[in-house]
Amino acid sequence: MIFKYSYAYKHSNPFAEHEPVDVIVNFAKDGRFIPIYFRIVAQDSQEYNFKIDGVKYTKDKHECIIFCCLFTNEGVQHEITLSFFYKECLWRL
Repeated sequence: MIFKYSYAYKHSNPFAEHEPVDVIVNFAKDGRFIPIYFRIVAQDSQEYNFKIDGVKYTKDKHECIIFCCLFTNEGVQHEITLSFFYKECLWRL
């Protein structure tokens, strides 16, 4: 299986804030883009891939663009903020 969509949450949050993440995006003809998948590396060094169900909103800041995204894990929908930093070409939580 290429993608593992399930991650059993422990009591702590597995998403470290400002942690770099891998993201797959979809580009429109006019150059706009939206994230469609993201990958985290958990504390046990396992990689987990999640499909983004939708983007609630975006904010265009001076140094980055922020995407508030929805994703489903083990049947429960969650919200996560992904930021793309233009200068570094880097995605962060």
